[in-house]
Amino acid sequence: ARPHPGTFGSSLFTPPQWSREGAFSSRIGQANPREDPWRPRVPRPADGACPDLRRFHRRTRCTLAPTRTLAEQLDALDFGQVAVLPRGVDTQLFSPRRRCRTLRTRWGVGDDQLVCLYVGRLAAEKNMAAAVAAFRAVQQQRPDSLFVLVGGGPLHETLKRDNPDFVFCGMQRGESLARHYASGDIFLFPSQTETFGNVVTEAMASGLAVVAYNQAAAREHISNWETGVLVSGTSTATFTDAARRVCRDINQVRRIGSGAAVYAESLGWPGVVQRFAALVRQQIAEDRL
Repeated sequence: ARPHPGTFGSSLFTPPQWSREGAFSSRIGQANPREDPWRPRVPRPADGACPDLRRFHRRTRCTLAPTRTLAEQLDALDFGQVAVLPRGVDTQLFSPRRRCRTLRTRWGVGDDQLVCLYVGRLAAEKNMAAAVAAFRAVQQQRPDSLFVLVGGGPLHETLKRDNPDFVFCGMQRGESLARHYASGDIFLFPSQTETFGNVVTEAMASGLAVVAYNQAAAREHISNWETGVLVSGTSTATFTDAARRVCRDINQVRRIGSGAAVYAESLGWPGVVQRFAALVRQQIAEDRL
């Protein structure tokens, strides 16, 4: 079928997941009671992508993907024309200006103490065990550091029981969420099951030094050791080592966080809207040829 003029498809496609035994599961993080609940599912190539989904996208003029990596995957799976439309971040809301001394005092830390932050679902698919291990490594060299977790999920009670020194803030939204972001120093993001990962760009816009695996939004937006820290491979040991290294020098943490905030200014929504408008104009022009 000929593509419908001017029609776009937005890719919400996430590569299918495989359990530890290799059995197919189309739902991210769907627990198998025989499996370790702390073990994350890592995406593998989606060779058997749904034919109906492929036909749907091929009937559009263009499928928009949030990262170059995902665009390349969709192109390899023959999803038709694919273009990258990055996701924006509200740089008016998420900003270093939201840093709140009152909030840090409530957490029990001073200006020179290091706060590691996690924002997101407290669940196995987010690889929380790696976040805990990384913070404990940081804590060994900076005993006065603190780990603050924002969000909820099935691992909340287990994490709270096993780590009584952590600060659990629950779900936060709007300006309160922005203050929590900006009042941290380092953002630990060990998830390996993200299509994008909006929290990465929100943390960058808030002036945090992000430590994340070299995937999804981190791979798209972080310049290693300039606007964040990219972790090679998938092991907990490499993630832990990266967190330990970046925390050795508080001035390094601040330099990376400042660089991230400057870079994030280019990710504001006005620029994304302009990019989308340009893609639409391009499709209209091609229709007229």
